[in-house]
Amino acid sequence: MLNKDDEREGFGKADVVSNASALVLTSAFSVVGDVVEWVNTDNVEIAIAILTFTPSAITTSLDKINLHASKNLVDGVNSEIFPLAGSTAIGTFDIMPSAAEQTVTAEIQLDNCKSGQSYLFAIENLLTTVSVNAGWTLTITPKAKGTN
Repeated sequence: MLNKDDEREGFGKADVVSNASALVLTSAFSVVGDVVEWVNTDNVEIAIAILTFTPSAITTSLDKINLHASKNLVDGVNSEIFPLAGSTAIGTFDIMPSAAEQTVTAEIQLDNCKSGQSYLFAIENLLTTVSVNAGWTLTITPKAKGTN
C-alpha cells in the first residue's frame, strides 16, 4: 500500500533525440548526424534513456551498448566535443541474446553546467560481433523525485 507521504517519481515529456540513425558497427560510436540536440528544459539531474534497435545478427548474453553525451554551449558559446573513444559513458544498456528488435532502458545522470543545458547523445556499440542496424531510436525522458 502506498503512503501519500512516500517519495514519488515524476516524469517529464519523452523526447525522441535520434534522427535518421545510421548503422553503428561493432566497437564504434554513432555519429553526430544520428541525433538532434536535447534541451533539459526541466533542469532535472536524472533521465531515462530508451533505446530501440535491431541487431544485425543474434547478440550474446554479456553484450552492452553504452550511452554518452556532450554538453552544448556550456559557457554560452563553446560546446564539448561530440562523444568518441575514450569518453565516459553516462549509462549502459544491457542487451538480451536475440536477433529481434529490442527496447532497453537505462537511468542516466545529467551533469548540467547551466539552466536549460543542452546535450547531444551518442551510442557506443559494444555488441560482441554484431552491428546496430540503421533506424535505431533513442528517447530521453526527464525524471524527478519528490514528495506528495
